[in-house]
Amino acid sequence: MEWSLSSAVGEPPREDSPFRTLESSAMKITVNTDVCIGAAMCTGLSPQVFTLDEEGIVSLRETDPPEELRARIEQAVGSCPVAAIKIQD
Repeated sequence: MEWSLSSAVGEPPREDSPFRTLESSAMKITVNTDVCIGAAMCTGLSPQVFTLDEEGIVSLRETDPPEELRARIEQAVGSCPVAAIKIQD
């Protein structure tokens, strides 16, 4: 499948997508590994929470991030060039 920004942003994950959701009591972080391009902005801004797997795709290091990391997580979410990460309360 050819990747483009317009096809990546705003589309729901496919049924067979490796879309990962991890929840904590404070926040829910959703990572769409289908659209991640490995820019690593998230890992630079919030290395306690985000890492890249062996294929260079975002993965969650911390499954229950403390509330004090929220500002950094929100920066990481906002910096993702393909909007692969979302945070919800």
